Amino acid sequence: MHFILRGLFLLPFLLLSLTAAQARLVGAAGEDDLRFASLLDRAVEKRFILIGEIHPAASHHAFQARLIEALADRGREPQIVLEMVTRAMDEVLDRWIAGELQPEELEPALGWNESGWPDFEIYRPIFDAAKAHGLRMRGAALERDELMKIGTGGRDALSSARTKELLLDRPLEAAGRQTLLRTIVESHCGMVDERSAEPMVLMQSARDGAMARIMIEAGSVGAILIAGDGHVRRDHGVPRFLPADQSLAIGQIESDTAPEPADGAAFDVIRLTPAVDRGDPCARFRKDAAEEAPSESRK
Repeated sequence: MHFILRGLFLLPFLLLSLTAAQARLVGAAGEDDLRFASLLDRAVEKRFILIGEIHPAASHHAFQARLIEALADRGREPQIVLEMVTRAMDEVLDRWIAGELQPEELEPALGWNESGWPDFEIYRPIFDAAKAHGLRMRGAALERDELMKIGTGGRDALSSARTKELLLDRPLEAAGRQTLLRTIVESHCGMVDERSAEPMVLMQSARDGAMARIMIEAGSVGAILIAGDGHVRRDHGVPRFLPADQSLAIGQIESDTAPEPADGAAFDVIRLTPAVDRGDPCARFRKDAAEEAPSESRK
């Protein structure tokens, strides 16, 4: 069971296409080759902007940083909300923006290498953009212990107050829930069935609620969310907690073809980029399952 729960942290890494394309923006309403300036015009009017990513894709983080810079140049001062960092790191982020940390001190201060995220250097442009414009950065990740508690104990593991804080009192609609459940099953390489994936649906929803809560707390200045594509989808991600007319959801997908209909409906804008072959994404799961099987058989 533990390797299945650990798989939630790897979910975004497993949703990779292995085809090639030139990066381009596609509007969900059918506008092909949307220009960056047009996207910026739309984004600058929104209180909440959610920019997805495939975590190991350096070009996705460069685009996120570019949009942050462009919005700041247009007079916006949104908070930058990060999926990768917990709230315990907010003090470190404040020190970074205040110029109290040197560039080489930021990664170790965040404990980034121990967190399991890809190389910090591909994320650095986001931190540099925020610092250059004095934009507050905030961590929105749940602590691992709490997330695992939710995965093993379900809603009963949380107090009623914490359930509301994580917006878990707002259940997923049936269609969004089914899409998320199917995605989890398919991305786990045949190692889980729907029943085993149910705890991960709740864990994902808790993470989405935590991120939405931090964005809402930003108040009138608004917020930009930096997170995996699964979290910025309108059907089951963070946007479902935000006013639709005040938010813009941008997905970044590796593909050389038009988005799948379900993806087109899940994002307001999709950025299509070249894919990178990162090897067999299922190798980790096979390894974990093989290592855990002997210990499980002894119980």
